[in-house]
Amino acid sequence: MTTAPAATPPGSPARAGVRLLAAALVSGVAAGLIGIAMALLLEGFEWLFYGVGAGTLPQRVQTAATWRRIAAPAAGGLTAGALWWWERTTGGVVSVEAAVGDVSGRAGRRMGMLRPFADGVLQVLTVGAGNSVGREGAPRLMAGAVAARAASRLELDPKTTRTLVAAAAGAGLAAMYNAPLGGAAFAVEITMLAGMRRRGVWLALPVSLLATVVSWLHSGGRPTFTVSIDEPNAATLVAALPVAVVAALLGVGARALWAWVRAHRLPDTWHCPSA
Repeated sequence: MTTAPAATPPGSPARAGVRLLAAALVSGVAAGLIGIAMALLLEGFEWLFYGVGAGTLPQRVQTAATWRRIAAPAAGGLTAGALWWWERTTGGVVSVEAAVGDVSGRAGRRMGMLRPFADGVLQVLTVGAGNSVGREGAPRLMAGAVAARAASRLELDPKTTRTLVAAAAGAGLAAMYNAPLGGAAFAVEITMLAGMRRRGVWLALPVSLLATVVSWLHSGGRPTFTVSIDEPNAATLVAALPVAVVAALLGVGARALWAWVRAHRLPDTWHCPSA
């Protein structure tokens, strides 16, 4: 007489692994689609502000009328500034850093979807208007919010949720710049905290790779930036070695400076910095 295999208990490691896999797949695909949407939205805002239908932002600015070059950054800055002021006076936005840093997991559950996505659109608007604030911030925030929602629906534990949110944020960057390794490195080195990185890298890598592959539906796998250089010779490689050392030292200093700035950032209130 054969007995039926026992059902896997709801809280078993196998079930937890399946839920994590599902959340990772949702986060990676969502990050890729968000990257596509933000790229298209950025092109739309550039056309709206500068009236030129093709080319990169510098090319559009060069082609646009002089009055547009002056009016576009001003209008974009005023619009985004006013809406950001309203956003912060009505509760603000839970950042990816706050969600990753909250060990209780409550910050991740409070991220929601509407405010992160609205904030992301404002970020893209300012970039499209010619105010350089970095176009990768929007997909990072949006992808992190999707990951937090997926983790909540799938009932992942707080530690796993925080790691997934960080991995998804890096995947948003990867999708925007077609740089999966860069996105994974950003997630691990910048977004994750001490104690999360060793295990987190195994989540950040596949999520960033998945997001990048999905983003190829729009980019076709083309590099975001191209640099025309001659074939490097031995002298170039030798000269690059001390430059790499200097760059590494500057990176260490920049990371320490960034940590100090984050520790002394202004609170999210309606007051102006001079008040």
